[in-house]
Amino acid sequence: MRRIVRPGEAAAFGLGETNYYLLLIFGAVSWQLCNLGIMGLIVCSSSLLAGIMIALVLPLTEVLAVVFLHEKFEGVKGIALVLSLWGFVSYLYGESAQKTTEARRCEDLDSTCCPLIAGNL
Repeated sequence: MRRIVRPGEAAAFGLGETNYYLLLIFGAVSWQLCNLGIMGLIVCSSSLLAGIMIALVLPLTEVLAVVFLHEKFEGVKGIALVLSLWGFVSYLYGESAQKTTEARRCEDLDSTCCPLIAGNL
């Protein structure tokens, strides 16, 4: 069986061996919970919503890593952040534009309806 953790890696971890293993366990559990939540979104809603939530989690993860783990915010992270937020905002704008178009179409249909037929409904 292949070892996942190298023997000296836990000892070289800056916060101690115990915290290293706790971090590995917490990371594995949180990853499984994230996957379970995404599967729940796909089953209960749609895969489109699951993709949108994944696109929203990416910039959130980057920002939280910079704030809490004190990672460097370099150009590659900045580009990934901008592109993912751009995609999310574009989706929201497209949905809003589509709802507005549908609302106008429904208003046009209501105004062209025959009053005799509309009164009987």
